[in-house]
Amino acid sequence: MNVEESFINMTIRMSQNVEDNHRHPALALHWVLFRGLKTNILAWFLVLIVGSSAAVITLEFFKGTNAFLPLFFLVLYHLPLLQTALENMSPFDPLPISRRLLWAHSAGPIIVSAAVGAMVGISIIALNPRSFSQVQYSECCVKVPWDYLELSENGQVPAIESPWGETYTPKASPLWRGQSVAIYDPYEVGPDSSERFVAYQTRRAVEAVHGTGFTLESARGRVPADRIRTAAAALVVLTVLVTTMVAFALLQYGSSVHRKFFKRTSIGGLILLVVIVVAVSLARLLGYTEVWYVGALFSIGIRSLAQILPLPTTILWILCVTSWAGAYLLLERIFSKIEFPREKTMNRFAEEY
Repeated sequence: MNVEESFINMTIRMSQNVEDNHRHPALALHWVLFRGLKTNILAWFLVLIVGSSAAVITLEFFKGTNAFLPLFFLVLYHLPLLQTALENMSPFDPLPISRRLLWAHSAGPIIVSAAVGAMVGISIIALNPRSFSQVQYSECCVKVPWDYLELSENGQVPAIESPWGETYTPKASPLWRGQSVAIYDPYEVGPDSSERFVAYQTRRAVEAVHGTGFTLESARGRVPADRIRTAAAALVVLTVLVTTMVAFALLQYGSSVHRKFFKRTSIGGLILLVVIVVAVSLARLLGYTEVWYVGALFSIGIRSLAQILPLPTTILWILCVTSWAGAYLLLERIFSKIEFPREKTMNRFAEEY
């Protein structure tokens, strides 16, 4: 007995056993779809990775460290997970089951996993909020979120001068060896800096991140409005990116004559992400760049975008949540119109006969 027949027989048996309660057949259908669209350990492992990435992103953001590199894994792993669900859709596609329900079971585990991961991160922070700080001082270094690093187009970094005349020139980190564009930390201190200068730089960093009226200790456990705004902008950008990638992945199953184009573009986009990671890792090993430069550059760009947008932070978050709902409904509509190729639907039956 092949997989398609076992799914259908399972649904019939479960429905026959619950005739006395009209709710049970619906529950049986949900259970069959839940089990049928995620049929192997790898799929559930990817679900776990998505949830773990969301938890790490949340923790990193509240700690004031990089929250953007884990987004890569969130984007990278959701596509194979969705692809697995679509490939297992073939036995259900000919059945009179709502496409809306099928889409909910395809995308639902990804959404729920990310939401649970984010809630786990928030819960950890809520239990001990003062253990997290956006501005940190350790090992003679003042550390700020990557959002607050600055770019130098010509590689020249201005010296930081205190009111009493002590100066220090932050280190310039070229994005690529031999290039002039560099990243630097305007709140950096040196090993020979006086305690007074360290306190001055720390105060500047706290004021830049949290605003006036805060000290390093009083700012502990607080998330500044500026970073909350930046998070909203980052999530809007991520939503647009993920929606585009998933739309192309779905349209490869559509009836359009451009199906092959969408398929090649979808596969090419995923390959491009992997190539970028491998290229950056290889360049790091050869001493041309550092992986964190990519995250810092993205962080600086997102914060600049958040500052440019002429919208209050509240409206920006409303736009963010609206974009999530809009993306889900848009992808659901695309999914409801796709037509799985007959050879994909009948392939397993053909192998049996």
